[in-house]
Amino acid sequence: MPIIKSMPVKQVSWSEHYRYLAGKENKLFSWNMSVDPYNEIDITNEFQYNYSFLQSNSKHKNKYYHEIISLPESAKDLSIEESEQILYSLGSKYIDLRAKDNLVIGAIHQDSDKPHLHLIVSANSYLSTKSTRLSKKKFKEVQREVEVYNNLKYPSLVTNHYKENYKAKNKQKRAEQEINRDKRQTKKQKVLHDLKLIFQSSSSKKELYQKVKSKKYQLYQRGKHIGIVDMNDSKKRRYRLNTLEQGLNEKFVKKLKSLEEKQKLQNQVKQQITKEKQLNKGVYYGR
Repeated sequence: MPIIKSMPVKQVSWSEHYRYLAGKENKLFSWNMSVDPYNEIDITNEFQYNYSFLQSNSKHKNKYYHEIISLPESAKDLSIEESEQILYSLGSKYIDLRAKDNLVIGAIHQDSDKPHLHLIVSANSYLSTKSTRLSKKKFKEVQREVEVYNNLKYPSLVTNHYKENYKAKNKQKRAEQEINRDKRQTKKQKVLHDLKLIFQSSSSKKELYQKVKSKKYQLYQRGKHIGIVDMNDSKKRRYRLNTLEQGLNEKFVKKLKSLEEKQKLQNQVKQQITKEKQLNKGVYYGR
């Protein structure tokens, strides 16, 4: 698995960093540049000119990024040509994901057990006033995509130790997903159970809504679809009634209609009794 590091640079000059990268005999590569990568003055001028567009925006302090892609220990037996080819391939993939429109110059160093590629990446796209800084989340996504690319194209570089760790992590992830799915299922089943009890025990529409509220649920409606919000859940999960149980939406509508009709009938009876009382008020029945 390749190791990728990124470090913002605010003060070191381009020429200083360029000389470190180039060394005496290091092989150089460039992306999105119009000048010879072995010409220090032209390289420096092009980076400086591009940075001048970003300088107008005082928020951005970084001049460029120093980034490193290292091969794993399993690459130590590769020839210089093989490691250069792999590093250039990984570097191109990384730049395509991370800095497709930025100025980039790179140099491969073979002076350690782990061959690595140094990159100078401009802080902004070509002639842009906006920074191309990546968030930690986005940088991790780029790292993962390069990792997948490496594993598919250069499987010999994936060590047994890494494979075992990868399998173990996947196994653990699947187990966690199953546990979370079970928890969600349990919560879903509880909501369904509570709703059914409320439906069965409510004798009026008002009572039904009061019981729903007492259980810390909230009903909502979107068009023809009725749903419920579980306020007991920290994420306040929403469930459509038909996702809790097929046909529950229709049953709920019928239940509400039944309770409304019942309430309407009760109101009519009350009105009739009141009316009769008023008619009979003051009437004397005697001999």
